Amino acid sequence: MRSLLFFLLLPLFSFGQIQFSQTKFDLGEINVNTPRFIDCEVNNKGDKAHYILSVKTPPEVTYIHQGSLLQPGDGITLRIQANPRSKGKFAYTVLVYTSNQQAPTEIVIKGNVKSLPQKLDNNFTRCPAFGVKTPQNIAEETSFKLTVLVRDSITQEPLSKSELVLLQRGKAIVDDRTDKNGEYSNTVPLGYTYFYAAHPGYYTKEKGAYINFQRNYVIIDLVKAPTTIPEPLPEEIAENIPEEEIVVVEEESEEIEIPIETEEEEIEIVIEEEPQEETVVIVIEEDPKPIEEVTQETPAESEVVEEETTPTPVEETPQIVELKDLDSNDFSEEYFLPTNVVFVIDVSSSMRSHDKLELMKYSLYQLTDMLRPTDKIALVSYSSDVEVLMSATSGMYKDSIKSMVESMEASGYTSGGEAIKIGYKEALKSYIPDGNNQVIIITDGAFNRNSSDYKRTIRRYKRRNINLSVVGIKNSPSARAEMEQASNIGQGTFIPINNLSDARHNLVQAIRRLSYRY
Repeated sequence: MRSLLFFLLLPLFSFGQIQFSQTKFDLGEINVNTPRFIDCEVNNKGDKAHYILSVKTPPEVTYIHQGSLLQPGDGITLRIQANPRSKGKFAYTVLVYTSNQQAPTEIVIKGNVKSLPQKLDNNFTRCPAFGVKTPQNIAEETSFKLTVLVRDSITQEPLSKSELVLLQRGKAIVDDRTDKNGEYSNTVPLGYTYFYAAHPGYYTKEKGAYINFQRNYVIIDLVKAPTTIPEPLPEEIAENIPEEEIVVVEEESEEIEIPIETEEEEIEIVIEEEPQEETVVIVIEEDPKPIEEVTQETPAESEVVEEETTPTPVEETPQIVELKDLDSNDFSEEYFLPTNVVFVIDVSSSMRSHDKLELMKYSLYQLTDMLRPTDKIALVSYSSDVEVLMSATSGMYKDSIKSMVESMEASGYTSGGEAIKIGYKEALKSYIPDGNNQVIIITDGAFNRNSSDYKRTIRRYKRRNINLSVVGIKNSPSARAEMEQASNIGQGTFIPINNLSDARHNLVQAIRRLSYRY
């Protein structure tokens, strides 16, 4: 009996000599730029040396490890990478054989692929070397303490409780208020950053600048607004509003003025500081449809009804609530149709200038947060080439959508005609009967290559109940006119985005209006 007990306990004891830090790993949702590898620590807790004899993997898995010998008290890292070939959920089992036991240790790695690169070559399947740093490691090494001071441009007095928003790659890394000294301090990643500051009674200020370990002190001077409210300024003289620059101060306290970028004449960029921009929310309203008066005929007094009748129950007419009477954050199924929207996004080199890419990404993030599981969103990018970045995806997968938006970079020239056709085809694939089916172009200018027939395409798909709208990112007047014409042909709407307030509200409110049931 004692011998039997000894043999039963032996495998357990032996297994305890080699310990794996974890045997089940979940990579979560995976997009094009998502890391697909895990690190498993293998430690020898016994008093004898042991070895990793072999590692058996499926074809979709690669691995590396730091040697095979495990001295007592030592450990090694086993790095395993999943290389799924198709979208959807996966689960791979890796068998690790060690010298302390006959049975292998099973390591399970699973995830859910939302998007893949176009080419699945060796660069995709090769397991990263141990010198390769994870995104988390890089973020920690490139972060530093940033201080932002918001003050009056004339008196230099600090403005406490000023609203402060900082964007990087379209994401809000700071959305807070300044302290009693008009300052805000926190640890942030280095890189190009979009600053937005607002204070009651002052014009808002927004501008992009590079920040790093030396350029770690930013001064934002706000211009005080007149005490009397002036007449609204026409767009053509908006550039006469006084402007103060965002000043980035390096550690040596040398003030550096960040000049306003200039662009070719075709694109007019104006940093508008009108007082109404602090609170203006552009909501394009639609006149409510008239409620038809329902009349019921009653028999004349002379008519005598002999038969006994059972009263017919009258269905209650749903109370129609106007869009303007709903909360601006309401996107409930009671009042809004399910939405199928394909964004056709200009990522040509001109979108790099004047913070257009930042504003575009930020507006898409705001919309993503509002989407419901019944809604669908797809992304098509165009510059020199056209690419379907993401086919129709449910609004419940917000992290996947945001990850794809974040990955977009600007380069090449603008060629939008073919992109519109592909956008319509994507919208047709995910068409929602009795829903809001939209193709929405996001661009900073007019199409200029292979675009002569896009109006014909818009008319053709309009007959199939797929409308077209346009988001204009700091458009020039001439480009805006062409984009407004395109949206009119598509029976959609033109959505201007010129600043952070526009990016925060305009796209979201346009989708609400286009989806409104009544």
